[in-house]
Amino acid sequence: MEWAPIRTLDYLFNRVKTRFGKSTPELEAQFILDVTDELRVISAEYPYWFLKVEPGGEVPAGFLSGTLPSPDQDGWMDTGWFQTSPDVQDYTARDRGLSKGDQNWFPVEFSQINYAKVYDVGGHPLRDLKVVNGDLFHSFVDFSNRGTPNRIFPVTDGYSTKLRLHPIPDQEYLIAISAQFAYPPWYRHGNTYTNSMLAYYPRAMYHLGMMYFAEYFQEMALYQFHKEVLYGKVKGSTRSDNPDYGLIGAMKMDSERRELQQTPDISYGESVKDLVGRDHRAHLRRPGGVYYSDTY
Repeated sequence: MEWAPIRTLDYLFNRVKTRFGKSTPELEAQFILDVTDELRVISAEYPYWFLKVEPGGEVPAGFLSGTLPSPDQDGWMDTGWFQTSPDVQDYTARDRGLSKGDQNWFPVEFSQINYAKVYDVGGHPLRDLKVVNGDLFHSFVDFSNRGTPNRIFPVTDGYSTKLRLHPIPDQEYLIAISAQFAYPPWYRHGNTYTNSMLAYYPRAMYHLGMMYFAEYFQEMALYQFHKEVLYGKVKGSTRSDNPDYGLIGAMKMDSERRELQQTPDISYGESVKDLVGRDHRAHLRRPGGVYYSDTY
């Protein structure tokens, strides 16, 4: 099986320009900026699966082999993994290019952190980091305190996000995080760029490009047509009473299905006894026991 060729910004622009039939140097120069502006809006509406960063597998493999990847810029070692340094509180969020062998780590912007966990350099889990806002982060913070971090605060400034830890690390720790990109980052590919939405949903990117061409040339009927293909009748709503949800709605449903997998959130029990303990792992009723099913 062979992968489909990588779709790039040049491919997108040339396809839109060919279909539309005309262009200008000004439109070509601002095309990536106009598309990115709309991608920010689309990305803010829903936590799409292709915007999610999960901890990669290189660091866990390094724990097993005894040879961890070398820390690079801001301590990043693998997708979703960075190493702290003693007395350093802030770490710029970074991601690699298309190739996992690419050691160029680019600053990125996160819209949120899903979770964060702390390990020692031997791979032993130490604790979960509480993801907090600025108010909670600065409550009773002692900046002279050093130790194992227990909270993390994402601070976005200058088109990138810094990950602020407390207590300030007293030694090297490894942090594993899951986060959401604020928009699909553009990665260099040859003399042009590409991103994850262009890779997985090229039709959506095509209609987005056609929208901007139509808007630029003031062809509003054509603009409305491509906007409706992209967003549907009710701006990508996937309600059951809206059969025309557009390509954005399809992306939302794809994200929901990918999250579901095949494991039910709540398992079924024939009796109360079946639901005592951790999901069929313990069936003895004990005084003061809690009836629950907690799959892990």
